[in-house]
Order: sequence, then C-alpha cells, then structure tokens
Amino acid sequence: MAPSRVRAESQPSILKAKGLTMFAPLRFLWNATRGHRLAPWRSDYLRWRVETYSGKPAETLTSKDVLSFL
Repeated sequence: MAPSRVRAESQPSILKAKGLTMFAPLRFLWNATRGHRLAPWRSDYLRWRVETYSGKPAETLTSKDVLSFL
C-alpha cells in the first residue's frame, strides 16, 4: 500500500503558524526596503508608506522620521 500523501493546502504555512506573526513587521520591513537595506529611509516604497500614513511629504522625510514611524 502506498503511503498517503497530505495535501499541500492542509499543511500549515510558516507565515500562518502561531508565534510567527510577531515577525510580520520585520518581514514587511525587509520587503519594503529592497535595494536600500542599510539605509531604509532612502526606499521610495517606504517613504511613500510613511507619507501615506503620517501626512508628511515624502520629499521632506529624514531618517529620523522614517525610523520613528517604524
């Protein structure tokens, strides 16, 4: 008799596992700063997010503004 196969959909995802949801902000930061990992305040995507949620113009954001937002 062949071993039964478990469907891929029924297996828990790493991202949905209990206890790993606390890493969601770090995962977002890692993805949002692609190309600017050592200087996240230069990331156009992250600057746009900060501008959207804080109301400050993206052109005037400094590293302090972006890091305080995170």
